[in-house]
Amino acid sequence: MPTDFDKYGDNWKNKPITLNQAELLHDLTCELISKMTRGQASHMIGKFLKKNSRNNNPMQSFDSETLEEGK
Repeated sequence: MPTDFDKYGDNWKNKPITLNQAELLHDLTCELISKMTRGQASHMIGKFLKKNSRNNNPMQSFDSETLEEGK
């Protein structure tokens, strides 16, 4: 059975995120997002969709008018 060392070597930075890290990032991003303006949110969404367009992102099927209506 392969071990973490076999899979990642000694580079801990390439290991998957821990549950504690994920929970902290969730809390921090929720706080950050709650303080955004609509313009900032729109910009961030646009950057995310552009960066992830290669991954068949289901959000890319929404046009800007549809996204604006949901605001």
